[in-house]
Amino acid sequence: MDERICWQFSCKIYETVTLLTYPFDHRHLNLRIAHPQQLSQHILLIPDFGSYELMNPSLLPGLSRAIKIPHWNIYTAFFDYRLMSYKTTLGLAQAATTQPIAQLNFSFIAQRQLIGEFITYLILIVMSLIILFILLLSFSKKEQYVNLIGFTNLNILTVLSGLLFVLILSHISLRQTTDIIGISYMESFYFICYLYITAMAINSSLFIFNRGGRFIQYEHNLIPKLIYWPLFLLLTIAATIITFY
Repeated sequence: MDERICWQFSCKIYETVTLLTYPFDHRHLNLRIAHPQQLSQHILLIPDFGSYELMNPSLLPGLSRAIKIPHWNIYTAFFDYRLMSYKTTLGLAQAATTQPIAQLNFSFIAQRQLIGEFITYLILIVMSLIILFILLLSFSKKEQYVNLIGFTNLNILTVLSGLLFVLILSHISLRQTTDIIGISYMESFYFICYLYITAMAINSSLFIFNRGGRFIQYEHNLIPKLIYWPLFLLLTIAATIITFY
């Protein structure tokens, strides 16, 4: 004597997000499930929990194994109720209601796959920092090193200009691909690279023209060489704290 009605539907979900924690961001996709007469007849939808083997969110109840989101890993799914207030009839009820109504929701949370993002963007940043450090190590006024390496300020500025151009193209590609609103965590590493390239250009010019005092000239630019990686670590920690805390 029971009547059961089943619906099958498909949909595309569009979302506007800030991506400030990219590439460590996650998605919480929430689908509201409502009955056409929910506002007027106070209908409460209840999932058929008995039809699921287990309701453990990590086992993704309610999601087919065939459902895949490119570049994302779905790691939890669950039903829940949320109190929704409508100040309109939505064209279904006789009068608008201001009383909260319990509405069934189906949610799932997905985490971005990091490998592709690191290969696409982070490797370029790491290699740029390594190349900058190698250039910094070449700063010397000893005759044997100058003759061997051919150290000139023009050569350094040429290499820095090439690195800057490549990084800017990668940065633009990142923003166009992800449609980021604001400054994301990944972008902070680009700004660190820009800071380092600018500092290297200033440091090279001061070193060649015997300017900058002991900070630049001491032991053939030893101090900038020593603080290169510790400064990068401090800037990375600062960017992490600002983004996540």
